[in-house]
Amino acid sequence: MALSGWRRRPGSLQRTGAKNAGGKSAPFCGSVENIASVYACADVFAMPSYYEAFSLATLEAAAAGLPLIVTRVNGTEDLVVDRWNGFFVERSPECVAEALDRVIEDPSLLSALSRQARIRPAVCMAKHRPTYTRRV
Repeated sequence: MALSGWRRRPGSLQRTGAKNAGGKSAPFCGSVENIASVYACADVFAMPSYYEAFSLATLEAAAAGLPLIVTRVNGTEDLVVDRWNGFFVERSPECVAEALDRVIEDPSLLSALSRQARIRPAVCMAKHRPTYTRRV
């Protein structure tokens, strides 16, 4: 497990990551300029947020072909079809870990979710394109 993102106090995020990774080291990469390189190294994307105005990170991860493990917040409900390209989970370490284990331990499931994750962003953009076209 590796953690990436912007955080004023990265130490607290590192401690939380290590605690939830079974005490193993969970490196914190901080803010990354080339996020595509992070997605390219990942097997799965997990973001158990409390709130998102619109989850651009989830959109990027889906476009990169990563299975999505997310909570039901703004943006994720458009991108994730539960059990088709990812999983909706409760925001608890146990629920996130269970979904991660399920995906990582089953190569055929990982492959299917990855393939299907790439499809969904285009579907979402097509769905919302008329709204944005009218406003421009």
